Amino acid sequence: LVSRSVALAALLLLLAWLVGRLLTDRYLITQFIFWAPAFLLLPAAVVLALLARWPRLRRHRLDPPERYRRSRLAAFALLFGLAACLFTVLVDWRVPWGRLAAGPNEPTETRLTLAHWNATTPDIDAWTGSLLSAAGPRPPDIFLISSFAGPARLAELAAPLRARFAPGHVERHGQLAVVSRYPVLRSGLVSLGLPTVEAGPAPTWYARVYNRLGRVLGLPHRQFDLADTGSLLFAELETTTLLGRPLVVWFIDLPSSPTLHRRAIAAQARGRLDELWQSGWLPGSRAPGVFGPDVLAGDFNIPRSSGSLGVLAPGMESAFGQSGVGRQATWPRTLPVLAIDHVFLAPPLRAVSYETFDPGVADHRVQVVVVAAPRPAAPQGESR
Repeated sequence: LVSRSVALAALLLLLAWLVGRLLTDRYLITQFIFWAPAFLLLPAAVVLALLARWPRLRRHRLDPPERYRRSRLAAFALLFGLAACLFTVLVDWRVPWGRLAAGPNEPTETRLTLAHWNATTPDIDAWTGSLLSAAGPRPPDIFLISSFAGPARLAELAAPLRARFAPGHVERHGQLAVVSRYPVLRSGLVSLGLPTVEAGPAPTWYARVYNRLGRVLGLPHRQFDLADTGSLLFAELETTTLLGRPLVVWFIDLPSSPTLHRRAIAAQARGRLDELWQSGWLPGSRAPGVFGPDVLAGDFNIPRSSGSLGVLAPGMESAFGQSGVGRQATWPRTLPVLAIDHVFLAPPLRAVSYETFDPGVADHRVQVVVVAAPRPAAPQGESR
């Protein structure tokens, strides 16, 4: 009876994983099931299945038919668990083939590096680093940062990047900012005004649990008493010499409340963005056949592989899905469990490298993407 109960518990964990993986955030209840980290859930199920089989193995010489009959449930749970682990490693984490999918460095391509970091944390002012050091060993050409830091502090953090760009460009709107090697032709801030987001404090239990765990993980104390209706910074960058046209970036920040249905949030945000883009207020890509930006990046507060990400970024591809390998989770920084920060690219752009780095401060890790694009055709009579 104990063995069967343990096997049943393993099977229930695996069924929960399967339901979450198939439905992701289509429904509110499956959203929470999908958020359970597979790297914890699946090994736990496999261990339970092994424990369920162990007593039967000890009676192998006594009653083999009975052992096989009564351990079928445990055997099925074990095989199911191993298959789910293999699927997670090969498909979700893209190990070991993911990096090879990026392809070789083509001579007909040009490359730029883009970094994004959600640094909206009270302790950013006490940090002694810079945006240049936060992105790891690969200095970015474009750095998207969300931060509570004031203008003077942000300028200080960006100074090494600006010096490298000589002179570099910084555009800030609200909490969102872009630091760029390329001149900014146009930029602005859009409030998404998501109607499902209610003003007022988040659930007190959430803030209490979060800050207790945060103390253990070394994360700063946070308050959740501000209404968050979502926002987006747009920037049109002068990259004509690099790409043959300007590059359009949409830098998004979506609400973080755990009680919100992410599919509803994504649908409302997409409707708002389409409305602004079609009216001409939001700039769109000038690449043929692209309906929206060249780059959509930011803190989506939606885990990787969620169905709602396809609603937010139709026709675009995830940078991780093109060149990422491993879990590459971004939150919480000190012990990353969920990948809720993303970069999406519209063709002909493609990611040839996706990595995350621990900047040593704030709640989120930095994501750094190397983007490849076709070189612009040389003017007639010129050689490149």
